Amino acid sequence: MKNFFNAVNNINFRGAYFTAIKAITHMNDGGSITFISSIARINGLPGLTIYSATKSAVRSLARSLAVELSDRRIRVNSISPGGVMTPFIKRDGSSSTKIEESIKAYSRNTPAGRMADPQEIASVAVFVSTSQASYINGADIAVDGGYGQI
Repeated sequence: MKNFFNAVNNINFRGAYFTAIKAITHMNDGGSITFISSIARINGLPGLTIYSATKSAVRSLARSLAVELSDRRIRVNSISPGGVMTPFIKRDGSSSTKIEESIKAYSRNTPAGRMADPQEIASVAVFVSTSQASYINGADIAVDGGYGQI
């Protein structure tokens, strides 16, 4: 359990934190940082306790850095995706039947009726990083098909 906790924390929170801290030293004033959190930080989901906690930490990191970097006009936001159809979904060793059941269950509980395509998340990340989003700072943008909003 300790190894699992450390692995998830290292990927989701420590990786985000140390990458941002290193990047900030090389960024021009007026730049933008976008973190990927998760809708799991809002909705408690069985079996995702550690994952959810680390994604909550990423959201908190975005809020704190938005304030800390305001003097440099560096905007910091987070995106909270819901279920996304990525190869990672099939990585956990579950049977294809169990995976399909999970996808169907998520889709039934999402107003959009489906999981997201990775491009839908990427499009929001690109937008929030542009000058068109210059007044979006410290925000969390849910890209979840409505899952965490109902």
